[in-house]
Amino acid sequence: MPIRNNIEQDGRERVLDIRGLTVGFERDRQMVPAVRDISLHVDRGSTVVVVGESGSGKSVTSLSIMRLIEYGGGRILGGEMRFRRTGGNVIDLAQASDETMRQVRGAEIGMIFQEPMTSLNPVLTVGEQIVEAILLHQRRSAPEALKEAQATLDRVRIPDAARVMRRYPHELSGGMRQRVMIAIALSCRPQLLIADEPTTALDVTVQAQILHLIRELQREMQMGVLLITHDMGVVAESADRVLVMRRGDLVEENETRALFAAPAHPYTRALMAAVPKLGAMSGTDQPARFELVREQLVEPAGAPVAMPDDALDPSTRSVAPALSDAPAKKPDVVLSVRELVTRFDVRSGFFSRVRRRVHAVERVSFDLYAGETLGLVGESGCGKTTTGRSLLQLVQPDSGSIYFDGVDLARRDRRSSRLLRRNIQLVFQDPFASLNPRMRIGDAIMEPMIVQGIASGRDAQRRAATLLEKVGLDASMARRWPHQLSGGQRQRICIARALSTDPRVLVADESVSALDVSIQAQIVNLLIDLQRDLGIACLFISHDMAVVERISHRVAVMYLGQVVEIGPRRAVFENPQHAYTRKLMAAVPIADPTRRRHAAPPLVELPSPVRDVGDEPVVAPLVEVGPGHFVARHWVGGSY
Repeated sequence: MPIRNNIEQDGRERVLDIRGLTVGFERDRQMVPAVRDISLHVDRGSTVVVVGESGSGKSVTSLSIMRLIEYGGGRILGGEMRFRRTGGNVIDLAQASDETMRQVRGAEIGMIFQEPMTSLNPVLTVGEQIVEAILLHQRRSAPEALKEAQATLDRVRIPDAARVMRRYPHELSGGMRQRVMIAIALSCRPQLLIADEPTTALDVTVQAQILHLIRELQREMQMGVLLITHDMGVVAESADRVLVMRRGDLVEENETRALFAAPAHPYTRALMAAVPKLGAMSGTDQPARFELVREQLVEPAGAPVAMPDDALDPSTRSVAPALSDAPAKKPDVVLSVRELVTRFDVRSGFFSRVRRRVHAVERVSFDLYAGETLGLVGESGCGKTTTGRSLLQLVQPDSGSIYFDGVDLARRDRRSSRLLRRNIQLVFQDPFASLNPRMRIGDAIMEPMIVQGIASGRDAQRRAATLLEKVGLDASMARRWPHQLSGGQRQRICIARALSTDPRVLVADESVSALDVSIQAQIVNLLIDLQRDLGIACLFISHDMAVVERISHRVAVMYLGQVVEIGPRRAVFENPQHAYTRKLMAAVPIADPTRRRHAAPPLVELPSPVRDVGDEPVVAPLVEVGPGHFVARHWVGGSY
């Protein structure tokens, strides 16, 4: 039933007005509230951003607006959600019928989900899924819907949209799948767009373009946007107003500039302290821990527990200083990579012949020193993850050498395999997917020790308990299962498991990209501490330039499978020589609303790494432009 139409304030038409929303989930025959008495509003043409850690209730709030929470075991216990429809009439979404919600979802309220792979239908092509949304909600013929679907893909900057229309979701990269989700959400030009972590899986350049695209469409359609994110740079870049949630409660709400200038709540101040800021390391050569308050230094041993707000006050800070900038003797080379090449065959035709190849890694060379972190950065498809996996022989390199202790690991003989498995360990991006759900935490940590013959029985249990304490967890957690832990705790478990064989090299592949800012800061601090205590060398693969600046001694930038710039972190970040490096840094959102960009960065799509057989790419040699600072001099993005 429509309710009163007047949801206007200060002359601005209000698209959504939520009053006293309470949502709960049933557990052990009791209703446990996940969101308590939340009130917020979204005006036409404005952007409201909700921030907070995992479990704060951000996604529950967004799913409640769409009434999808009911399909996940949740129930709206109280409150009203008034929404102005396209025709001008106002309905209470909390009381609307199922038929009304089917008309509203997708057509008048669009939603970009956080995980595109689980949100897209794996048995339908990308084109079929967009056409389905247009045919369902708009009066279009099939040819018109097909044309509109391709135009929508063009609008979200997907290259070769006609070809992508015929692809299935599993054939696309994570960033490409996220852009498809955005295209589906915008295909019917909704009144309200709910974006749940829409840029988490995207590189900084694509992220900047997507944020600018959403702003452009918002201005064009006067669309209200409710954005959920943990990236404070995105908040500063996009938000008109910011709402901060903590454990189901709304703890602070303010205009963006006012909140960044003077956060009032201790929890908000704690979040701001954990935000990595590009340029914060200027003038230093060594990594430095984040300045965190006491609650953030070590996560609770069990499920998150309530802490008094004064525990978050900056006056209680326990801050570790930056690592010393004092000169030290030249460390030993632990890993030496020379002319590494990794390619993947693309078969096609009736006889499935190899007609094309993906040139993922092309003649990559670098040295990794004991006790240092080499940051490896670049956009999706540049080859950084394949480089890390090639080092561990998870994908077989086509050529090149990987020397460890004088042994070429690329030979794959018994000695090299034994050295590899014990001395080089990988921390994956998704900690939940990399832990066996049927294996207790203690067993997961002990398994590599037992397989490598390092320890067994009680000795292995003691070592596992020591490792848990080393990564900031309680030894009693060894008896728990992966699903009983938070995301940050699971990532700590993965680090403990990687350390169980006493490795000398740690490969961290996007190991903090999916974590909340405070948990991300804890993991970065943990890696810095472990490196200082154990002397481990780390290859830190990431697309987050601010985090790479914080944790790295040296940085290598990859473009189309090639290293185009490598050198000391200070030299690369403060004096980038390559056009692609400058492009990456220019696209990073800055956590300062006073420095908001109003124009989109120049759009330069990455060329495809797929080439015909025999079409070899040109690899430009690296030229030294400063002490240890090397740059490839070749044409990128229209300039040198």
